[in-house]
Amino acid sequence: MLDMTIFAEYTLQDILTWAGIAIGILVAISILKKIFRPEKVDPYMQTATCSGCGWQGQVSRHAGKCPGCNRPLGDRTINSTPGNDAQIT
Repeated sequence: MLDMTIFAEYTLQDILTWAGIAIGILVAISILKKIFRPEKVDPYMQTATCSGCGWQGQVSRHAGKCPGCNRPLGDRTINSTPGNDAQIT
């Protein structure tokens, strides 16, 4: 069945082999692009440190409480620009 001639001297096995190789190359390129893609800065998230428990991590710019100790953050927005570290007070 795989030795059936499809086009000129190319058999079904030849075509399936090259199709598999092409798909493998496309998958490898896709994976490499995802690995080496620069990290996007989310304008709605920022890095913050809680002064109460010392928790550090990404929080929403509109977060109301520290996710580590549930301490209120006071104002709903933290005064910093996106991508900069902020101190939660």
